[in-house]
Amino acid sequence: GIRAPRPSGAPLRLLYFGFVWRGRNIETCVHALHAVHAAGVPATLTIAGGIRGDEYRREIVELAASLGVADAVTFTGDLPMPELSQIIADADIALLPFASGVSTGRSTFVVALAHGLPVVTMGSPDNLVDEFVPGENLLCVSPDDADGFVRETVRMATDAALRARVAGNTPALAAYFSWDKIARTVAALPSYAAL
Repeated sequence: GIRAPRPSGAPLRLLYFGFVWRGRNIETCVHALHAVHAAGVPATLTIAGGIRGDEYRREIVELAASLGVADAVTFTGDLPMPELSQIIADADIALLPFASGVSTGRSTFVVALAHGLPVVTMGSPDNLVDEFVPGENLLCVSPDDADGFVRETVRMATDAALRARVAGNTPALAAYFSWDKIARTVAALPSYAAL
């Protein structure tokens, strides 16, 4: 999708996308939204993706209500790819609190990068590659640091220059995941070069 124009002063758009079920740390995104509001930044949180746990969804709604941000949280449910792509393109920050850490195998992370979104995520040292540069092409905390995730979300939300820098560096990181690059890398392996 191509980012739709927005009026000046429109709320910041936070986005979680992926399946909605327990263990996805979506409650951490709701706490982050609340903290962004507390920092004086109007914001919304779109939770885009198929709902695979309706009880968990209800808990998220109740949490949002208890924090006073229920009106700023929406669930899209399953969407066709063009509609999902447009929602991603229109977002300002992707919130991807992976319980087991971001890695090169996380398709939602790659999609966020491909759409030029700055990402706040969680990462385990075992899953991080040299191309992931916290503060430059993503913001990242340990998977067991929900409070840190909230703080990094507030930092990204309140610092337009940081958001722009991280977003500006996502195309190069997205290129790391391109099929052309992967195919060239595999073709250059000695076992393939001998074929």
